[in-house]
Amino acid sequence: MLRTDNETKAWAEGQYKKVDPWSYQRTADDAFRKEKVIAACLLMAPFPGKYRRALDIGAGEGWITRDLPAMEKFGVEISDAAASRFPDEVMRVAAGTFAGAFNLVISTETMFEHYNWKAIRDQIIAAAAPGGVIVTCNNPKWEVKALEKVIGEPVLRVEFPYKTMSMVLKAWRV
Repeated sequence: MLRTDNETKAWAEGQYKKVDPWSYQRTADDAFRKEKVIAACLLMAPFPGKYRRALDIGAGEGWITRDLPAMEKFGVEISDAAASRFPDEVMRVAAGTFAGAFNLVISTETMFEHYNWKAIRDQIIAAAAPGGVIVTCNNPKWEVKALEKVIGEPVLRVEFPYKTMSMVLKAWRV
């Protein structure tokens, strides 16, 4: 069932009362997932090295955001508790305030039926600058294929084992 934004915020605040509530920063599977996301970002980079500006939508505590290959790193996070733990190099921005401003946009584990996935999809697309890169990583069993419906098939798609399931990483150039 689709949660309202207020329900999602309340749920997220409850989860983030605890630091790293899903143990992302402590498990080998999550370290591997993070490596895959960062590698896809590097593979898709339009020039060697770093992106100018990167945005992570649904950044959690900024664990992946911190290591994005970008000169400036920004995160959108519905939970104030999670965002309060962003690393110093990650700046929090409000959803919908960044049209076309980022040449790298990532979003991991956000495109699920129970979230407001249409709003998340629209934020991802709106944030990407022309020629920019979008990278997502989600569980394929729960994922809503929202981006494909608007911007077409990804140029990169990799499915890999994750805990007791799998994850699918996708990347587009827009």
